[in-house]
Amino acid sequence: MEKKSYEVINGGDGQLSLATEEQMWYKQIIAILGLIDNNNNRLIVDFSIKDRRLNRILPNVIHYYSIVHGNTDIIADMNEYQFPDYDAEIAVCTDVMENLNNPLWFLEQLSIHYRKIIISYKGKEKFKQSRFYSVDIINELGKLGFIMTKRSNAFADNWTLIACFEKVEPSVLKENINCTGCGACYNICPSNAIKMCYDSNGFLKPFVNRDTCIKCNKCVGVCPAVTVKKNNHFTNPECYAVWADEKTRMISSSGGFFSIIAQDIIEKGGWVFGAKWSEDFYCEYVGTNNLNDIEILRNSKYVQSNIKKSYSQVKALLEQNIQVAFFGFPCQVAGLKSYLGESYLNDKLLTIDLLCFYAPSNVLFRNYLDENYGIDNVSNIIFRDKKQGWSSTGYRVELKCGEVLYPSYEKDWYQQAFQNILGRNDTCENCRYADFPRQGDFTIGDFWGIDMHDSSWNDKMGTSIVLVNSIKAQTYWTQACRLFARYENVPLEWALNKGNRFHGEGRNRNKNYSYFLRLLQKKTFNESVKLALSGEHDIGIVCLFNHNIGNNLTNYALYQYLTDRGFTVLMIDKAGDCNFCKYDDRLELFLKNPYQRCDIAPVYKDKYAMVDLNDKCGCFVLASDQLVRAHFIENMNFYSCLDWVKSNKYKIAYAASFGTEQFEGNKELCEKAKFFLKRFQKFSVREESGVSLAKDVFDIDAKWVLDPVFLCDKSLYENMARIGKLRLPNEHYVGAYILDPTQDRADLIKELAEKKCSGNALAVIDTDGYPNGDFQWSIETLKNVKNEEWLATIANSDFFITDSFHGVCFALIFQRQFCVVYNKWQWRGATRILSILKLLGLEHRMIENKNDLLSNEFFKEPINYNELNYILAAKREESIQWLEKSLAGVNGFKEEYTLYDIVLEQERLFHDKYDKIEEEIRQVQSDIKILYEWQTAQDERLNQMRDEFPILFDWEKAQDERLNQMQHEIECMQKRYNFLATQTEQMCDNDIEQMKKEINKLKGSSFFRLDSGCKKIINKFLNILKSKNKIV
Repeated sequence: MEKKSYEVINGGDGQLSLATEEQMWYKQIIAILGLIDNNNNRLIVDFSIKDRRLNRILPNVIHYYSIVHGNTDIIADMNEYQFPDYDAEIAVCTDVMENLNNPLWFLEQLSIHYRKIIISYKGKEKFKQSRFYSVDIINELGKLGFIMTKRSNAFADNWTLIACFEKVEPSVLKENINCTGCGACYNICPSNAIKMCYDSNGFLKPFVNRDTCIKCNKCVGVCPAVTVKKNNHFTNPECYAVWADEKTRMISSSGGFFSIIAQDIIEKGGWVFGAKWSEDFYCEYVGTNNLNDIEILRNSKYVQSNIKKSYSQVKALLEQNIQVAFFGFPCQVAGLKSYLGESYLNDKLLTIDLLCFYAPSNVLFRNYLDENYGIDNVSNIIFRDKKQGWSSTGYRVELKCGEVLYPSYEKDWYQQAFQNILGRNDTCENCRYADFPRQGDFTIGDFWGIDMHDSSWNDKMGTSIVLVNSIKAQTYWTQACRLFARYENVPLEWALNKGNRFHGEGRNRNKNYSYFLRLLQKKTFNESVKLALSGEHDIGIVCLFNHNIGNNLTNYALYQYLTDRGFTVLMIDKAGDCNFCKYDDRLELFLKNPYQRCDIAPVYKDKYAMVDLNDKCGCFVLASDQLVRAHFIENMNFYSCLDWVKSNKYKIAYAASFGTEQFEGNKELCEKAKFFLKRFQKFSVREESGVSLAKDVFDIDAKWVLDPVFLCDKSLYENMARIGKLRLPNEHYVGAYILDPTQDRADLIKELAEKKCSGNALAVIDTDGYPNGDFQWSIETLKNVKNEEWLATIANSDFFITDSFHGVCFALIFQRQFCVVYNKWQWRGATRILSILKLLGLEHRMIENKNDLLSNEFFKEPINYNELNYILAAKREESIQWLEKSLAGVNGFKEEYTLYDIVLEQERLFHDKYDKIEEEIRQVQSDIKILYEWQTAQDERLNQMRDEFPILFDWEKAQDERLNQMQHEIECMQKRYNFLATQTEQMCDNDIEQMKKEINKLKGSSFFRLDSGCKKIINKFLNILKSKNKIV
């Protein structure tokens, strides 16, 4: 075996574990694989510094050569400027350039020898030890004639650049991920070999006719996405707030800048170019020198526009010395400038770029119009209508019948899609032009947020922002500014962080963008927007995410099958307050996450919070595995019984498993589970014994079906297993998956390996039940195994042995010869395994120990998969029909609310109130903590002041000492008074008068302070005197 791929760890004998760095490297290889086109015969040369494991997961049609390994491979030292003179199609470079003395020389050599270059690189933006930023590598390859056609962001924290670059030629222009569809290539093509067509997502891209292409490469040279042209415009332009006259502003999107400038240019004999609607509502560019046409060019269009032959027309007008004003997106202005070249960028051309949020697909917009109004019924569309004032959502639809509609944002799905950024493609998301210096001589847009600085600029009729980006623009503005009713030079900072896109500011694309695209393939535009924004799905699969591989794969299989059938599926896990089988990373066991991000529900706080999922899912399907086993139900607080799902929601259990032939719960648990399980509309079980158990214990009519892993095509698992081969040995081996490892089972595997594969064995074991490694095991074992690796272990074994139900399932799917080891006492139970084996007549494949292995005759009679596949196919079809029929029952299902729903809602409201009270308590506790910290800080400050100003505190100390002295004098007087009280009869009048004087004198002292005790004694003494009639 190849032991170099393992790191020995402590804890179970013979276990071998991948180091974290190696795991990440494996994931990097898988990301690289996703950038390789596997459909054709290819030659790949691997420059990677790691050992050549990429070869293990490549399809057989791809020929692989490594630069640094093997007897037949090419040897070269790039730091000695040695480069193999070997021509192939693809070069793969993972973690290479970080270790080269001259990476730029290396890139130049690659560009000479290869058509495609796949790179992973740790850029300086996150790894300070690197010499270059990722963008430096991208730009350098651009200079060498390569464009980026694919990029993986799956591991951006570890590799800032994992991308495929292709040598630029006409046919690959449309693959450039930075292509904006500007049309420069279309305008310059001398043989009309390029057409601007809509891609699968509805965005314009250049498609080249290879038959008519003359390979002049003018299209490549003119493309602004291939070579970024130098831009001398200002990096800190002057900023103006602008108003046209009121009439013009009322019919304009913002402050009327376009209308005033267009009129000025045309009146001076010039032409204006801008976007208009065609009769069938395609957004197209036209040029005009007619004042009447300004109206059709005015207003925002909120879609990607087709430039047509506008660039060529602009060039022709400039050659006639006619002035031209070109209004467009920054990428379109960049395309025009690149097409014209420096010699045409003179004073006769004025370019104005728009502050662009993004440009949605024109195809989607037309679908929306047709769906909502009938596109043939619409005469005009006005975005940013100001009937309700200046806002981003004003909208007017004019119908041919004369009716005028003003759809509100709340009721219009296109506005909701646009404002929530559902339609922004990758190119717009990573816009290269939303920065300074700007492309246009002027930049214009809405001056959102200006009233935060000067409220006089917002009278609800619109204000334009105007940036003067060039010397040419400054010259023109000195005379053009007088055409406006009001203008003011204001700080550029007023416009920043207010909604317009500067320096990459503004909101990112909606997280459900990819979900939206998937929905559009099967649903209407309105439905797609509604579901994408709300996160609603057709089906919610209620499952348990844990570290059991079989559980992971059965959950995924059900998800994939239903997704392939056209349903949108949301994966739901137990609530966060449930500690049963709790793991931080729910998808950790996948090398490559197979789920769409939007198809994984967040973990809800508790089951009362999960009630919200009733509004997110059309129906619920309880997943397979042992979710209805007694201790699972109890430990998950009836989560798997769907006690949080309302009665009016359709509920299906597919291949539910009780785990054993008897329900193991007590009477109370059984009765409660019965109440909830009987609320299911359809119920099926994975084990044949589950049919009678469901009827006898829960009074449920259940159908016996196959586990979900059998519903999907075998190719799904073969593709997963292919990327899991990286750690497999080159030799033949006996594979094993053991959930309950013991030394007896290890000996059994050794015995089997000696018989079948010269002693070679590779095992995967479940150590979750043995956290301290307190088990005996002596088989070489893969640790930290991912799902794909587990599949690969089975698929590539010569023989397979397991004690796992899902181990048996996948041995059958991959058609392996296998046996099952079990103990009658094991808590997992043999019922699950016996059920599938009895169906196929394979009960004899079960053994208990090594003696059974030696006496068993199954080695002489290999499994006949021709017969088994027929049985499995029939049962699979039966299972699918049951599931399809059950899902069809959702349509038309109506169920009234029950008393339970009322109780559930009241419990939820109570918990909401309880949570609010808890939050208030936490807030009070936080406030007390803050006050305490404040008091502590004051005490510390006071102590600090004592140190800084000792004189003041010495004076205070002196006063305290004086007061203490006076208190001592008072105590002496108290004693004297007590004595005098006992001697009152002997006192003479003179003594009494003298005492009165002393007391009065003492009471008048400024430093004399009597406490309550002193006052009582003195008053008592005076009362005695009064009682003796000695004083008046």
